[in-house]
Order: sequence, then C-alpha cells, then structure tokens
Amino acid sequence: MVLFLGLPDEYEVEGTDRKTIDLPANQLALLDALKATPVKTVVALSNGSVVTTAAWRGSVNAIVEFWLTGQAHGETVADILLGDVNPGGKLAETIPLRLQDTPAYLNFPGEDQHVLYGESIYVGYRSYDARQIEVDFPFGHGLSYTRFAYTDLTIEPRALSDEIAFIARLTVTNVGERSGSEVVQLYVDDHAHLVTTPPLELRGWAKVALDAGQSSSVEIAVLRKHLAHWSTELSGWAYAGGPLTIHVGSSSRDLRVSKAATIEGEPVVKPLTLWSTFGEWLDHPVLGPRLKGIFEERGGLKGRINDLLSDKAGQGSVRSSPLVSIAEFPGVPLQPDDLAMLTAEATALIPK
Repeated sequence: MVLFLGLPDEYEVEGTDRKTIDLPANQLALLDALKATPVKTVVALSNGSVVTTAAWRGSVNAIVEFWLTGQAHGETVADILLGDVNPGGKLAETIPLRLQDTPAYLNFPGEDQHVLYGESIYVGYRSYDARQIEVDFPFGHGLSYTRFAYTDLTIEPRALSDEIAFIARLTVTNVGERSGSEVVQLYVDDHAHLVTTPPLELRGWAKVALDAGQSSSVEIAVLRKHLAHWSTELSGWAYAGGPLTIHVGSSSRDLRVSKAATIEGEPVVKPLTLWSTFGEWLDHPVLGPRLKGIFEERGGLKGRINDLLSDKAGQGSVRSSPLVSIAEFPGVPLQPDDLAMLTAEATALIPK
C-alpha cells in the first residue's frame, strides 16, 4: 500500500509562518488507523517544507521524501518506487523531532515587530550538533537501494600561498547490488578557537556514481577562505590556522572516516584594549613581552595575583580578568601611565 501524504495549499503560503511541523491531523489519524493492518505501507511525502515523522515512522515500512517535484511528480514517484531509478538525493536541512527543538524556537516571532536572531551561527545542523539534540533525520541524510563504504582517507595540507588549504582523498566503494550515486560530505572541527565555532561545519562535498562493486577515488579540495570565520573584534574574516579534525561521511550524523591535520593560516593579532583580558595581553607576541618586562623591572608580581597565576586551578580566573581590573590588585606593579602607554602601543599595532 502506498500512502500519498504531505502539506495542502493552506499550510504552504507566502506571508505567514507554520505553527507546527506535523502532518495535518486527518493524515495523522489515517496513519494511526492503519497501524494494525498487516499490509506493508510506503509513505510518499510531497511538501515544500519539513514535516516530522517521529510520531508515526515506526508504523510504516518506508518513507520517501519527494518534496515538490513539479509537473513530473507522477513519473518521479513511479520511477523511484518501482526501482527504475536509484534515489541519490540528500537532505539540505535537518528534520527535527519537534518544533520546540528548532534553533529559533525561543526567539521567533519576537515582540513589537522586533525579531531577535538569538541563534547566531547556530542554525541548522550546527545547532542540533552543538546541543547534542536527537533529530528525526540529519542534514545530509539520504538512503538509496545500495550501500557505500568509505576507506583510506588522507589529507594533503597546502602551502599558505595556495588558495586551497588542503585536499582530502579517499576511496568510496559501492558495496551493494545496485548501481547508484553517493554525495560524499566533508565536515571540519576547528580546534583553534579563534572565535566560537560549531562542533562540525560542512566544508566540501563530491558526488560519485558507481556500479555495484565498483570503487572510485574521491578528491575534495577545501579553500582556505572557506575555513575562515567572521570576527567581530577584527571586523573581518579570519583564519589563523591550527589543528583541525576532518570528518568524511554520508551525512552530518553518519561520519565514516576521520583524520587530524594542522593547516596553515594567516597570523591573527587581535587589537587590545584595557578591557582585553590579562591572558590576551600576556599572550600577545609584541605586547606580552612588553608587559612582562615591566613586571620584571619592578620586582615581579606579588601577592594573591602571583599565587593564582602560579596555580593551575586558579590561573584561569586571573587570565580571564580585564587588564584594567588586574592593575587595581595589590602586588601588580602597573601605574595609570603604564596603562596609557600600553594601550597607545596596542593602537599603533592595528593595521591601517
């Protein structure tokens, strides 16, 4: 039995937003009524925006998401369900279990004609991964009538002068009994923490078509600019380089092979102010030695600040405090003139 379900016109119109991601109530009632039937059931979905299947997918044998395929919809459904065509599509968005799980749920629609984009960079799969939330179907997901194996991942870092940051190479093998296509997806976990980043970000992909039993070498080149993130403090895109973990797989939640690599980037020097943290000042390649020199000339740090900096458990609280606050502590040999001099030098180091 094939059930054709989806969203009617009144659910998908311009100028208004849906209040639910469930199928219409009459369709859910039909699914519930058919639970007891021994006949195998295939659900063919037709919808322009996501619907969750969490409440009923366990009671059907297969679900095929056709979205809105236009005038060729009938032929498309027949080709897929009869096996004349092997589906190879992947989800371009995450399908959540509940509306309440969506990144913008607590901020939308806002009040008094003001909407707060409180999710920041945590939209789509980035939010679900960062919060470790279970989903109905993950970003990049898509099954077919065959299966693929991923092996032999290697990473080739490129020189800083090259616009390509690195090239990932691996072998993909069709281990099923049908020909088909696979979208190989590459995700990056950036450990440098120049700015806050999600745990995984899609940074490249490649589609490969393979006959049953066939293997192919797949190459994905990742541009250096695609590793950059926007820095509010720098008012620009930046990638300072550093350690990455590169994952390759069939979806954002089906990662098959991984490799660690260190990738070069342009050194980033953040502008410092009196409100920059003590740790940022100490770690600065120019002003850090300058600040430490002042301390050494005056007998070093003393008192509680020195004790905390010498303690592995306590140094974090000191390093995370603003320099202007640290200067007020007893035992810190900094005068107002020193702070003015240091901030003037920091300003002079900012690229014009």
